[in-house]
Amino acid sequence: MKKYSTDQLWDLYEELPKPLQQTIFSPEVAEDILAICQKNGIKEDENISQVAEMVGYVLLGLLSPANLEKELQKTIGIKKTTAKNITQEITESVFLKVKEFLEKIYNTKLSLNEKTTTSQKNQNKKTSNKAKTSKKDIYREPIE
Repeated sequence: MKKYSTDQLWDLYEELPKPLQQTIFSPEVAEDILAICQKNGIKEDENISQVAEMVGYVLLGLLSPANLEKELQKTIGIKKTTAKNITQEITESVFLKVKEFLEKIYNTKLSLNEKTTTSQKNQNKKTSNKAKTSKKDIYREPIE
């Protein structure tokens, strides 16, 4: 992974939309990353810091969310399944909160794991069904 100078990172940070800036320095995001790493067996502080740095790079527009899993494997040397789990959990707990901004930066749709996608589709179906049933049918003749 390419390293950037502090000045380069600050310049990028200052150009970000406010929600992304807040996410980068959010204590909740830091706690989420720590919990996700510990849950997936990443114990060394150095490795946890590297995961946090990569998440920051994604938020800054330097590392595509699609490449996070491979970068975790390459940089930290963790197994593919562990990297996949970490990536999915970070996507769900961090990236989805700023999804629209990340999609604009990367000009792509943020991909989710199958479970999340399915639950969102079901939720969207429920919402659309409610919308359909609440519409008044203007073409029906009144009953006398």
